[in-house]
Amino acid sequence: MAARLHRRFGRYRGCSPGRGTAAGFLLPLASLASLVLLLGCLSMQSVALQNARRLAALAQLRQAEDSLMSAAQLLVARLQSQHRCLLPLAMARWSAGGCASSSQLSDLAMGEVDSVPYQLLAWQPQANAALPAAAGPDGAELLLELRPRHGEPALRSAFAVGLEGSPSRVRDLRLLGLRGTAP
Repeated sequence: MAARLHRRFGRYRGCSPGRGTAAGFLLPLASLASLVLLLGCLSMQSVALQNARRLAALAQLRQAEDSLMSAAQLLVARLQSQHRCLLPLAMARWSAGGCASSSQLSDLAMGEVDSVPYQLLAWQPQANAALPAAAGPDGAELLLELRPRHGEPALRSAFAVGLEGSPSRVRDLRLLGLRGTAP
């Protein structure tokens, strides 16, 4: 029966030795296609890893900004409740203000929020040009530095503190933005 089928249909055409020109065509094509697919997958994986790294760095920066805002709120609340007489004075004049001891001033200058230490770098009252100088400052600029413990650079941020009344009271607190890093 096999002989009869062989006579009727002839040899299997894919294995015929007479077709040597097409026999070596599929293997290099398949290899090339698999190489292109492999490179495409590796490229997509590297883009995904780079995006994940960028998102992690952004989340870390937002966490630091939140910690800086928390530190600013804590410091302003302590000034408002315990040392209101320091609000209209520049930080350089706080020791001469007479309403806080040197240990209280050092506690104000350094603290910790979310288990991350911060340092007060500057407190500078700013008068509103529309008000007479006797009315006192209309606000102050607060500069804080956050010092992470994991070897990351320290971040600095500035805040605008709105003041009103006499004696001065805190009206509001706004983030002015990051002011860079320190080694």
